[in-house]
Amino acid sequence: MDRVVLTAFGMDKTGIVGKITTRLAEYNCTIVDMTQTLLKDMFTMMIIFDCHGSSLNFKDLKEKLEALGEEIGIKVFVQHENVFRYMHRL
Repeated sequence: MDRVVLTAFGMDKTGIVGKITTRLAEYNCTIVDMTQTLLKDMFTMMIIFDCHGSSLNFKDLKEKLEALGEEIGIKVFVQHENVFRYMHRL
């Protein structure tokens, strides 16, 4: 599997980063790069990660991470890095 891009946003609350990064570790994914910021009370985050060690296929990984976002009350989008790059070309 190529690298994956996770984008998350929503109202800020305690534990967002911890819950998402813990879940990635449980799935045996390695974080390649990560950024996060607060815009007043809005939380935004982007993580690029590699899942070569994961037993999950991309579809299952995407569904599980997006469901986690629902559980913690934020929106999470997961896509292949190549799709993300092609969507954002000029």
